[in-house]
Amino acid sequence: MRHFVTCMLAALALGHSAFGKPIELGASIQLTGPLANTARYYRDGYQFAVDKINAAGGVKLGNAREKIVLRMLDNQSDTNLSVRQYVQLVTQDKVNFLLGPYASDFVLARDPRRAPPRLKPQPRVADLPLPLTFSELRYYFQCPYDFKLRFLYGFDAPVDRALGFGKSLHDALCQIHAESIRGNVPTIADVPTLVEDHLHLPFANEEVRQNSIRGAEKALRQYIQRHGEQLTRLEHAEKAIELKLADGIVVTGRIDLIRRTDTDEIAIVDLKSAEDTQPQEMTRLQLQVYAAGYQKAVGKDADLIEIHNLEMGHVHREEVEQSVVQETLNRVVDAGKQIRDLNLPKLEKWCETCRRCDMAGICRTG
Repeated sequence: MRHFVTCMLAALALGHSAFGKPIELGASIQLTGPLANTARYYRDGYQFAVDKINAAGGVKLGNAREKIVLRMLDNQSDTNLSVRQYVQLVTQDKVNFLLGPYASDFVLARDPRRAPPRLKPQPRVADLPLPLTFSELRYYFQCPYDFKLRFLYGFDAPVDRALGFGKSLHDALCQIHAESIRGNVPTIADVPTLVEDHLHLPFANEEVRQNSIRGAEKALRQYIQRHGEQLTRLEHAEKAIELKLADGIVVTGRIDLIRRTDTDEIAIVDLKSAEDTQPQEMTRLQLQVYAAGYQKAVGKDADLIEIHNLEMGHVHREEVEQSVVQETLNRVVDAGKQIRDLNLPKLEKWCETCRRCDMAGICRTG
């Protein structure tokens, strides 16, 4: 308390000449509210100091002594009210000095001249991540309006009785690859069991089911016959990738197969069934993205991309060129920006893409 009285006297002596009237001190204190139990020590301390000074004759300023008047307001433990009361003490009550309240947030808030600088308005999140799969992106690349109808408006293609055939074939192949990586390469004799375990056609009638069984078994036998030797050189099956690109665009997907060739090159393989009507050019675009995802995931460059048509037995192969990969990634980023901005127009004129589109009846005709 002696230190407090000494500091206050020094401030008065240094800051003012003789007043000719009582010196007024003002304070906004938490006399009520949740902070009152502690703030009362400030009230009692201020009052005790003022009483002691006045009992000793007041503050000596020059050749005169002046008494001190203490004006205390109750801010009810409310910082906003505290600020208004300090403004009132200065502008209306014209007190000569201010005494601080209890608690740091009240002290920092009390001086209206020290208001914090205004923050520059900005979005809560500058660029929200935009996750996309290539299955979604392919619709944008074929027709932005098709993407809009499917993924923003919720339209879907009519149900095909053979729906599920492509995924069933893919799941059977996934088991072949997983067993091969473990050292148990399946043979043609395992094909009927693989088809029985994985074929799931929820909308098929009996005729479609029997045709699908025969088609699946033929495709798997053909695959094992043509690629059986390569199954001992598999690196990964169903390799998940996540590629974070510019402007918050994130592409996710799964690479069907990553294998090492007999010349020790790494090939990124995509397996296509007849049910998958994705144009080959779109699959090439997809595999370029997956090549970049593979490099990101394992730190090594892929050498080749391959597209296997399971029913036809045809394999398309080409080398991975980094310039083409980068060009493809730039296209994906641009597509993500257009999707984020909802810039999803129809194609300018009717074309082959429109003729094959499931949404042609909704979009336009002729």
